[in-house]
Amino acid sequence: MTKNVKKLLMHAIPFASSLWLTCGISAWANAENSRSKHPVVIELFTSEGCSSCPSADSYLASLPELSLKSGEIITISEHVDYWNYLGWTDPFSSDVYTERQRQYARALNQSGLYTPEMVINGKQGLVGSDSTAALYALKNLSAETTKLLQLKAYISADNRKVSVELNSPGVILTSSDQLVIFITEDKFSVQVRSGENAGRTLQHTNVARAIKVLDKLPPTTLSIPASVRNPRTLKAVVIIQNKQTMAITAAGATVVLNTGK
Repeated sequence: MTKNVKKLLMHAIPFASSLWLTCGISAWANAENSRSKHPVVIELFTSEGCSSCPSADSYLASLPELSLKSGEIITISEHVDYWNYLGWTDPFSSDVYTERQRQYARALNQSGLYTPEMVINGKQGLVGSDSTAALYALKNLSAETTKLLQLKAYISADNRKVSVELNSPGVILTSSDQLVIFITEDKFSVQVRSGENAGRTLQHTNVARAIKVLDKLPPTTLSIPASVRNPRTLKAVVIIQNKQTMAITAAGATVVLNTGK
């Protein structure tokens, strides 16, 4: 091998390595950007009156950290009311969320209702504290092409109403679809004084405080309860799903802004 050839190779090899690294980073970034455009919606049906639920609540709080691997993860904690008879009335529970879980049970051919239950993209139900099953489901669902919805949300001056606008041109709501809007409250704790979790302080993540089901696209307004602790932690979540199968085809989330009006 001549000196000139050696010299040429010495320059070519670093250049090729640099090119490979640049292309590799670019491909990785494009893959991550692609994933971020396909959200994964995780709904947790839970209750403050259920002793098995706190571990699932904690796991739900950790899931957004997986966003880079599984796409944008949107979490909603929906408190059911069928455990209120056990000695503690969950202040965030509603028969609306119980009925929503019942709709999933019918669509997913489940034999009944239970907590904690995690429903992923409206297509799979599993035990909410089963991290192994959840990660497996996320790995399979993250490759789907669930559309990312762009939206804006504003709270009124009295902190009692939230207006939601959709900013996603080309989105169509068919007669087979329903649009569901949640207003969630994030990062707060509650001391439970009786029931199965008596004496425990429970940490909550993205608890549903209001819900509205529509057969048309926003704008729309939702009333929120006066018991909301910190309006600055509110988020708006919009999903589009099939009325029969409950499969989610599009979703988006945003923080609720204060207009000062």
